[in-house]
Order: sequence, then C-alpha cells, then structure tokens
Amino acid sequence: MNTIVGLHGVTWPNRQLAMKSSVSCYFLVLCLVGLSQSVSANWSQFRGSDGRSVADGQSLPAEIDPESPLWKTALPTGHSSPTVWGDRIFLTAFEDQELKMICLRRSDGEILWTEARPLQDLKRYSHEDSAPAVPTPCTDGERVAFLFGDYGLVVTDLEGTLIWEKNFIPFGNDAGFGYGASPALLDNKLLINCDGSIRPGLLCLDFASGEELWFAERPNSIVSYSTPYVWKHAGQTEILMGGSAILGSYDASNGAQIWHVSNLPVFVCPTPIADENAVYYGAFTTAHVSGGSAIESTFPEGFLTPEEISDPDAFYARFDHNKDRKIAKEELPPSRLKEAFNYSDSDKSGYLEYEEFAPRFEPQEAAAGSGRNVFVSISPGGKGDITDTHVTWEKRKNLPYVSSPLLYKNRLYLVKKGGTVSCYNPVTGEAYYERKRLGAPGEYYASPIGVDGKVLIASEPGKMIVIKAADEFEILSTVDLQESIKASPAIVDNHLYLRTDQYLYAF
Repeated sequence: MNTIVGLHGVTWPNRQLAMKSSVSCYFLVLCLVGLSQSVSANWSQFRGSDGRSVADGQSLPAEIDPESPLWKTALPTGHSSPTVWGDRIFLTAFEDQELKMICLRRSDGEILWTEARPLQDLKRYSHEDSAPAVPTPCTDGERVAFLFGDYGLVVTDLEGTLIWEKNFIPFGNDAGFGYGASPALLDNKLLINCDGSIRPGLLCLDFASGEELWFAERPNSIVSYSTPYVWKHAGQTEILMGGSAILGSYDASNGAQIWHVSNLPVFVCPTPIADENAVYYGAFTTAHVSGGSAIESTFPEGFLTPEEISDPDAFYARFDHNKDRKIAKEELPPSRLKEAFNYSDSDKSGYLEYEEFAPRFEPQEAAAGSGRNVFVSISPGGKGDITDTHVTWEKRKNLPYVSSPLLYKNRLYLVKKGGTVSCYNPVTGEAYYERKRLGAPGEYYASPIGVDGKVLIASEPGKMIVIKAADEFEILSTVDLQESIKASPAIVDNHLYLRTDQYLYAF
C-alpha cells in the first residue's frame, strides 16, 4: 500500500484516494515548482544528465528538515537513484516476487503508474545490502529504460506503455553481490555493462528499437559494477568502462577499443569521471588484500587489536561468544564482515567455522596481472596500452569502495567507507586535505553531488553532510534522516530528491 504525505501534512492511505485528494492542490504546486523542459529540469540518468553528479545553476534547499519535507512517498524496497524528466520521476523496486518500474509526479510525489515483471527467484546474495533492483533508469524525454540484472531491459514511454524489452542477464549466473551498473545514455544509444556475463563486454543498443548497434568484447572479465561513462572532449566521444583490472576507452561510433590502462582494481564499483585534462578512476576492493590486511579491512578502522588481525585464535576468542569454534552472524558487531557474511560463509552452513575461516588469516601471493587498489589520473590522446605512458599520478590510500569520485570546481573528491573525505588537485594530484572525518561513520554507497559551491555527501546510516567546496575542509551542515540511504540523490530546479529504504523525499 502506498502512503503519501502531502504538502499540507495530509496523509493519504492509498493511491486512489491520493489521486482524488491531490487534484485541488496540484496546479498550485505546479506553479510554485515552476516546471520546465529545460536542462535544469532533468536528471536523466545515474549521476545526472551528463554523468558528472554536478547540479549546475542549482542550489540546495535552505533547510533540509526530515520532519517537514515538501512531500514524501512510501516505496517498495530498491536501491536505484531517482531519474527526473520534467514533472516525472522514475525509479525501480522489488516487492512480492516482482520487479517494479515506478513513475511519480515530481510536483507532489503521487505515484502515476507502476509496471512489473516477475522475479523468478530472490537469490542468496553475498552481501545483505545487495538487491535485485539497483540500476538507475535513464530517459531521453520520450523513452525510459529500466534495467534489472535478473530480467534484462524494459523500455517504456513516459506513460508506462511498453515500447520494447530484451530478456537477457547482463552478468553471471552466480548471484554474488547482484548487478549494480546502470544503463548510460548517449544520444539515441543505450550503453550496458555486461562484464561477468556469458558474453562479457560493453553492449550498445538503439534506444528506439532495441537493435544491437555494436558490442565491445572484454574477454575473461568478471562482474563489475561500474557504469559506462561518456567522455566528450577535443571534438570526440569516448566510452569509458572499468573492471577486471582494466579501464578501457571505446569509440562511441563502433565500439572499437581506443586505449586501455591495466593493473587497476579488479572488482570495482565506482564509475570513472573525466574533464578535458584527464580521466580519473580507481577504487579500493577487498579482492586486493589478504591475510591480516583483509581481516582488518572488514571492520571499522582501529576496531581490531594487532593480535586479532593476525591470529585466528585471538579473533575467535573475541567473537565466538559460546566457544563452539564457529561464529554466527549474530555474534559479529556491525561491520563489512557481518554485512557480507554470506560471502565468507562459503559452505552455506550459517556459521564461520574455525576450519573454514582461519585460513583467511594467511597472506596470499597476488596473481600476476590481478590488479591492485589504486586511483589514477590518465592523460588523453593515447592509443593501445597506455599503462606506462599516460598515467600522470596515482593514489594508494583514501580510496572509495562504492561511491564514485566527484570532480567539482577544479577539485577532486574521494569519499571513503568509514566516513572520511579527501580532496585533491586534479592536475597534480596534490592533496588539499586528506581523510577528514565527516562525523558519520559507516558505509557510503551514494555518490557525492556538487552544487552551489558545496558538496553533498550521504551516508548509508542516513546522515547527509554538506561540506564547503574549498581548499580547506569545512562542514556546513549535517542532517540525520535516521533511515538507510543507498541511492544517490538528485537535484533539479533547486529541489533535492532523496531515496531512503522506505521513502522518496522531496525538499
């Protein structure tokens, strides 16, 4: 049942009553919001219409009060970010074994329509925050593309009428952490990350018909969560896609690879970003640490003692409360190890038995070409393998795990799990500041947004932190919604749209 809280504090218990009750105030709201079909009225894909997560010409609301939003609408579970076109907001969700495509009216939060496709099986994901509705929709104002890892692509018009759909699984059969890359839009083309599938690579489809225009093969690629990024510079257009220790650049017209850089993160979530001067890309992933470093990385910084990091007996002495030489999920404190319990519980017994888990304390030698945790700057103009020729600087610390980098006002921002932010000069790599605490520990899934000389950062536990976009670190405000935030916000016409686990908010 949908519950909508309106502008005047009236709560409507269902969609039908809401539609009747909202008609009288709709035209007033429409005038107040001042909707238009200008660029400022659109946030057409993941991280905004150009994929940069910058709200040019916009401003944050003067006050963000969780108790007094413009409106909030209850939604089924889903992690996709809001996509906005004019007075429409598009999202995905899942509920009652169905994958849902949802359209809301931006002026008052009313759900205008919902379409669904069957979810055959809710998989046993490796991480508790994984879900079958993660990719963010994209739209060109005529069509909307909804992508699901367990179903494929569904393309509708703005009224929800089916135009075409393509049933395919864009990643491997093993559920793992699910599928998280969003479709990217370039003119009349849809770009889909298919790494880790039976046919790994970058897929380009005609948005109008679903016809395959080209496919860039990426042999032996494992699943990655990086959304393709459209880089327009120097009169040319390149498609950037990371994963499996490689960042590749592809010709937008035919998919031919232009260049690649290797020895990068293999199991990657963040999306690249670029300007006229360089491409910026990288991440931290537990795939590149082993032994004590791997154990340490699954807990908050400083949480484990040196003995607990290196010695499984000391580790079990702390967390195996009933001393049965196995650790249940409930025995673990809040941590990445607890969140990704299914990944460590490889025999699916429901426990981390000593014999199963203790070998992870032994360091493993990295395989040749297996990648590393790093963030790099890559200069333009390269051809072929440019690993040794075009990487201008790199960082090995303060790396993001899921959150994508933000390039805003000639500064590069990296948000790290645990609640720290670092700011760099994108040209030189020199740090303006590093590891500044945001006062909000925990995971950071949402990507930061640059707006009105500020940077908006949202944490998974529910805090939104606004910092000044400057050489010196300064927190301007902090708001606690006390609800989990996994989706990146959108800013359109000076309005902030934020999805939590339970609601879509408008401020």
